[in-house]
Amino acid sequence: MAAYNLLKNITGDLVSTNFVKYKLRDRPEWKAFIESVEGQQKVATALWDDDGSFGTCTISLAGTTDATRVTDAWRRTWRNMRLSFAGGNSEWIRTESDEKIGDVPVQQKVDLLLNQNVLVPNSPTFTIHTAEWGPLWLIHRYKGERDKIDPKIWQVEFPVGAPGATGSVRLKLKFDRVLPELDKWPAR
Repeated sequence: MAAYNLLKNITGDLVSTNFVKYKLRDRPEWKAFIESVEGQQKVATALWDDDGSFGTCTISLAGTTDATRVTDAWRRTWRNMRLSFAGGNSEWIRTESDEKIGDVPVQQKVDLLLNQNVLVPNSPTFTIHTAEWGPLWLIHRYKGERDKIDPKIWQVEFPVGAPGATGSVRLKLKFDRVLPELDKWPAR
């Protein structure tokens, strides 16, 4: 929260009377700094709720279609999926559906657990791990694409990696607020 407030204060200073009066935005030595701060502010604004807590991301499995049948081949072997993260787990869902898997705080590492059949005792499970800030990591690592209709939703596709599985896991990530396009994120 302190970083968010600091960015907010800096952003406010950048539009103050002195910055405008002396045209500091036009000076090359200030341009990169100003762009970086404004980019960071846009990301921070998208990730924090009004009460100062981190927002959440709703993660859903994208549905299958005739066009994605080959990509979704893994779903015939790995029939169930759920989310796990510090402080929570979701319920198992069927992988042939296009339903919500669960909600996760944006700053958490996320594990996606695949199971061949949760109704069978000791059924094999395979875990796909993310780094910290799991939903954002997925978008950046796999070059997610923002939805054309709802800019709060991102589509991410990545190799399933489970034994005996072919194809890709296709997820929909819905954030509380609109994140900037990937090319608009600050480099530092």
